[in-house]
Amino acid sequence: MGTFQRIALAGLVAVATSAPALAADLLPPPPMAPVPVPVVEVGSGWYLRGDVGVGSQEIDKIDGLDVVKDGGSFWRKSLADTAFVGVGVGYQFNNFLRFDVTGEYRTSAKFDVSDKFVYNTTFYTIPDGIPYDGIKQLTNLYTGDLQTSVFLANAYFDLGT
Repeated sequence: MGTFQRIALAGLVAVATSAPALAADLLPPPPMAPVPVPVVEVGSGWYLRGDVGVGSQEIDKIDGLDVVKDGGSFWRKSLADTAFVGVGVGYQFNNFLRFDVTGEYRTSAKFDVSDKFVYNTTFYTIPDGIPYDGIKQLTNLYTGDLQTSVFLANAYFDLGT
């Protein structure tokens, strides 16, 4: 082997072995862990509730002592539906027992009722005083608004969740 070849081989070995040794280097440090947000607990069993809905209403029976006494009857009755909004607060003691207090507001609902009277009457004509027998029918219309509020204290025994 000639002198030039030896010098070239020595230079090649020197260049090949001069690369940095990465195996012993450490990784950069991991990022900082986020600080946990503190949890504020109001109470373990307390809860709030809310209700929204529509109530279907119906008039079942109308009583009026004067109407019945005079031989009349109610022949027409209607009551509009209503919407409601309610809120409540409660406490759950365990998985099976809870208590709450609720309040509910129901919107105004229009109603109307009509009655009817039929009279067999005798009229006297003014000029000649001759009696006139006839039937007279009278009706009355009652209208109004019905608005209600509901307040409840509730106890629940849950059979399983």
